[in-house]
Amino acid sequence: MEVTVDVNIVFSQVKSILRSPKQFFSKCVNEKGWKKAFVFVLIVAAFGHLITLLYGILFYPKINTSISESLNIPAASFSAGRFIVLVVASYFLTLGMSFVWGVGLKFWLSLFKVKSTFTQAYRIMTYSRTPNYIFSSLPIISILAAFYSFYLLIIGLENEYSLTRKKTILIVVTAIIPFFIFSLFILSRIS
Repeated sequence: MEVTVDVNIVFSQVKSILRSPKQFFSKCVNEKGWKKAFVFVLIVAAFGHLITLLYGILFYPKINTSISESLNIPAASFSAGRFIVLVVASYFLTLGMSFVWGVGLKFWLSLFKVKSTFTQAYRIMTYSRTPNYIFSSLPIISILAAFYSFYLLIIGLENEYSLTRKKTILIVVTAIIPFFIFSLFILSRIS
């Protein structure tokens, strides 16, 4: 199966996901395979990482310095070259993690006796993470993007599997709790 890359179609999808997710997810139920969703991640994550790169080069040094001065702590600094390497590495990690998220969602759905294929889970997870792909590097906006991504995940699951809102919320919330605990554990080991 040949997959073509049309950036205009991808950005049209982004607009549809962000503005009218119920319509988008009801249409994408008929999408076959995972390749179109992967092309979507390739383009949207690249755009988001470009935003990260611009933010990191243009704004982060100024914001970081003023926050550090106001809190009276030393400012962390990255050279532009090192920052570019980190952003590129993050981009490839994002691409790989898209598959991990898909497998994780498929597994989690099986715990709730929801029959799913990898393709379905991957597609839902990929499209629902759109706000995260684009806005994850922007302070405060990234938090709102994460909440909107959870909402999109709920909408996607409801449309794909004809689940009730209550069951869908239960699935999503119970998935978040172990992830949050694991993240706290990792952060405690890092610091």
